[in-house]
Amino acid sequence: MKPTAGLRIKLESLKGKIDGSHLRLYDLIFRRFMASQAAEAKIKKRKVKLKVEDFVETRELTAEIVEKGFYQFLRFKPEHLPEGSFKILEKNLRKIPSKLYYTQGTLIEAMKEKGLGRPSTYATIISKLLEHRYVIERGRFLFPTGLGVKVYRYLSERFGDLVSEDFTRKLEEVMDKVERGETSYNENLLNLYRNLKTLLKA
Repeated sequence: MKPTAGLRIKLESLKGKIDGSHLRLYDLIFRRFMASQAAEAKIKKRKVKLKVEDFVETRELTAEIVEKGFYQFLRFKPEHLPEGSFKILEKNLRKIPSKLYYTQGTLIEAMKEKGLGRPSTYATIISKLLEHRYVIERGRFLFPTGLGVKVYRYLSERFGDLVSEDFTRKLEEVMDKVERGETSYNENLLNLYRNLKTLLKA
């Protein structure tokens, strides 16, 4: 199923009937659902080398969205930067966290790089995190809530192997092979059952 029409529900008609927070939640659910049914997006990336005195760092920026796909329903904007070299005119020093928080766009990119999730599930995963209040969105960034941290710690401490990135990636690779007819789902399902049974007993 692919969305072909009705890209926006008449939210204007709901104004006055529900408050602003409910309206935003409705809009969020609508966007996530539509994104989960949309085609995969195609993007162009650009490598940027940052050099300040002895500090050198290379980053990849999403420079252009070639085919919008599911991105058309998400609040994501590419970072336009023309090719060439640029001279630093001014330097400002400030303390920043060792790890920056994800935006929806950077989280999807990280999931792609790590082989977690699929184009049809990226938006749904983020939607579920927000729906269950494991994360909240402030500005463009996603922040873990106290509940999210507790759930993560509980699962990591008790079922670390089941919720690891490696386990998830391998499981999705097997599912892809089953879909392509390259392996038997019965055999893999039995192996998964045995592994889960062993891990849950440990």
